[in-house]
Amino acid sequence: MYYIKLAMSEALPESILEYHDSHPEFPFKFISDLQSSDLQFTAFVQLGEQLAEQFYDLYKKNDADSFKKEIEGLIHKLNEKERIETLKHSDLQETKQIYIEKLNFYLQERAITSDAAKKFELSKEIEQIEVEIDNIRNLIKHSELGNTLYQLSLNEEIPLFLPDEYSTTFMPSTEWIEEFKQFKGNLSWYQKQSNIGLKIEAFEDFRVTLTNFSDKTRSEPSSWNHYYFDALKKWQRMADDERVKLEQEARLIEPITPNIYNPGDVLTPQIDGDIFLGRRDLVEELQFKIGRSGSIPMLLIRGQRRVGKTSLLRFLPDLLGSRFRVITQDLQSEVGNDVISWLKDLRHRINEGFRHQRGGGVAAARRLDNSVDGTQHLSGGSKQGIRLQNHPCI
Repeated sequence: MYYIKLAMSEALPESILEYHDSHPEFPFKFISDLQSSDLQFTAFVQLGEQLAEQFYDLYKKNDADSFKKEIEGLIHKLNEKERIETLKHSDLQETKQIYIEKLNFYLQERAITSDAAKKFELSKEIEQIEVEIDNIRNLIKHSELGNTLYQLSLNEEIPLFLPDEYSTTFMPSTEWIEEFKQFKGNLSWYQKQSNIGLKIEAFEDFRVTLTNFSDKTRSEPSSWNHYYFDALKKWQRMADDERVKLEQEARLIEPITPNIYNPGDVLTPQIDGDIFLGRRDLVEELQFKIGRSGSIPMLLIRGQRRVGKTSLLRFLPDLLGSRFRVITQDLQSEVGNDVISWLKDLRHRINEGFRHQRGGGVAAARRLDNSVDGTQHLSGGSKQGIRLQNHPCI
């Protein structure tokens, strides 16, 4: 509660001062003069209004000064600790909140003041504070991305860099953004590899882009590039460890000959006979193993993807000659999801192959049909049994 005592001062309006000159006892004594009652009442009202306005201005000024001192103290405390550009993520958030409180105070001040000059000064202050808040927001974005990179491993996906979230002052260069994309893309390509040779090749490409990205980051503005330094140091350590693991894995696995052929669609004898070249050594080895063996051997053709394994199988009938009937079954096609379906599909393919064979093909196919008994439901349970008898034509 505040008690206000009436008093005269030179700052009062002229009308109140004139009334006081003609009535010196005003405002300390009330005059019960009917002729001057209207003038006296008006003087008291005007004096009360003036004193109330002066009291409000004084109260508001004291409150504002107190708040300003608090804001300035917080900012001074931060400035003593370190510059804004070098603050950690948590300190950036605290600093941003301080500036937001300061902005709200200045906006309130500008809204209630009637002084044009003061409004102009406040507007300049508000504009500067908004710039500082935007700068802090950009630094927070860089800090968040740097923290995210630090927490990731080589098996995780790197997030996208979104340029639209940054203002011009804190926008990385075009070269930095491109290096970031290469860094992200090469890591993703490495993660997709399963063959040890391809993994090593992809990983070396990734290590090059990691080095390039680190070098480019160091050349970017110092106001934000330091938020990535810890993450990049960690990534270099992870890359060194991963390289050692890949080298150890490669020494334990027999290397596969590099693909010397151009990858493309599977070749067919009817169309691509003139371009199916360079397999003579494989053909001779197959003819020798199959032709000289007392029984049909089981062979495994191994190689990298897209080197021509399927094309070789399609050319086998022509390469081996009329003494052999080649039956193919692609397990990646729809042959069924269980053993019974697989065997039925295999029997069908063999039957079709025998039916096109001259002399004895139909009889051989029938004997094959009889050799697969199918399934037998055993009593007392749901087990299924399959019996394949020896077949002279297989």
